[in-house]
Amino acid sequence: ARTALPRLLILDTHLLSNLLWSRALFGDCPAWIEQQLLSRTYDLHLLLSPEGVEWISDGQRCQPHLRERQAFFDAGREWLA
Repeated sequence: ARTALPRLLILDTHLLSNLLWSRALFGDCPAWIEQQLLSRTYDLHLLLSPEGVEWISDGQRCQPHLRERQAFFDAGREWLA
């Protein structure tokens, strides 16, 4: 999609998601992910808070407690700052 140079490109996930999940689940992240993430630029990031969002155990999600989801959100916000 990027090679066509679209006027608008919306991504619902990118390397920041990989970096955060790798750290959350494995305690570390391969260095190349952060290097690649730092080499890319985006005009806008939308980061949504987990506050007020009901937890639904759907077999895919793994952070049932708000404090876990909030910590994940805070890590993303800190990285984007």
